[in-house]
Amino acid sequence: MDNLQRSEYDALNRVDDFCAKYQTDLGAIAEFQPEKVKFDNAKLAIKNAGITQAQQGIDQSISLAAKTVMANTVTKYCLRAGVIARSLQNMLLAGRLQGSASPIINATKTKAIDMAANKRNALNDNLNILTNI
Repeated sequence: MDNLQRSEYDALNRVDDFCAKYQTDLGAIAEFQPEKVKFDNAKLAIKNAGITQAQQGIDQSISLAAKTVMANTVTKYCLRAGVIARSLQNMLLAGRLQGSASPIINATKTKAIDMAANKRNALNDNLNILTNI
C-alpha cells in the first residue's frame, strides 16, 4: 500500500468506527444504506490493492534509486549554474538554484518530481544568462 492509499484507508477506518458507534441513529436515515455499500466497496478495493502489492512484492528501492539519480543530476547542474549566477550577481537566480539532493530524495515521488522540475525550469528559463554564448 502506498502512502496515499494508507492514509485513505486509515480515514475510511475512522469513518467505519463512527458508523459502528452510531449505527442505530444512522440506520434511520433512508440514504445511509446505499452509501454504506459504496463505502464498504471502496474500503475493500483499497485493502485488496494493498494485499496485491504485498503479494507481488512491489520494490520501493526502484523508485528510491530513480529519485536519487534524478536528484543528483539536477543538483549537479544547479550547483554549477549557481556559481555562474553568483558571479553575475544574480542572487535571485542563485537562490532558486541552491540546495542539496536530500530534500528531493526524501520527498514523496510526486513532490520529488515537482521539486526537480522546478529546478530544471529555473535552469531552462535562464539559459541565456547561464551560458557564455
